Amino acid sequence: DHGGGADAGREDAERKAREFDMDMRYGPCLGLTRAQRWQRAAALGLAPPPHALCSDDQPCIWEGRV
Repeated sequence: DHGGGADAGREDAERKAREFDMDMRYGPCLGLTRAQRWQRAAALGLAPPPHALCSDDQPCIWEGRV
């Protein structure tokens, strides 16, 4: 094994994070990191996906694009 499993795990986590970014049920994401958006959604009782997919410093996929 040459780290393929680890790469696949990171790709899956990033795919899930992008899905979180695109899910408008959790409110807008511009100007917030993924973790900040997750915390806001949780505080509002919106049951966001597991927090492990959002590191503290990751911007949403739209940051810098719009």
